[in-house]
Amino acid sequence: MNLPRVLKKLGNLCFILVFISMAGLMINLFVYGGKRTYSIAEIMEAPFFQLGFWWVLIIIFGVGSAVFTILWVVAGKMVYKQIVKNGQDAEAKVLALRDTGTRINNSPLVNISLEVQPANQPSFYTETRTTVSILELPYLQPGKIVRVKYIPGTEKVAIVGAE
Repeated sequence: MNLPRVLKKLGNLCFILVFISMAGLMINLFVYGGKRTYSIAEIMEAPFFQLGFWWVLIIIFGVGSAVFTILWVVAGKMVYKQIVKNGQDAEAKVLALRDTGTRINNSPLVNISLEVQPANQPSFYTETRTTVSILELPYLQPGKIVRVKYIPGTEKVAIVGAE
């Protein structure tokens, strides 16, 4: 399993654990609160085993989620740079372009299916996920030819330009 995928899964796990911790806190508030309402100051002064434990979990998992998400983005960019730096040049035909529904800085995150055609080697099929400026979308339509860099023996591909 590659590093960006592991980091993304750890970030998602921490994110889920934040909500589980929040549910525990809410349940504890109802049990601790009974029929009487408490001010925020009284709640914050409650014994550690009743409320503080849940706040600690929320903070730990919240920070963990943020850290793993940032590391996932950084690791993904490092993999891309490694492919561009060490990869071999090839042309690729765009077979399919699918929107994931995610936007990053108003640029869509898309899945692109490619048929990579290296020089003097058999072609292979792969899929890559990347953000694309809406101005570049016409150059990535099915049937178009793009320039890519690839790592031989793997399906790792980075799109470096359009024809």
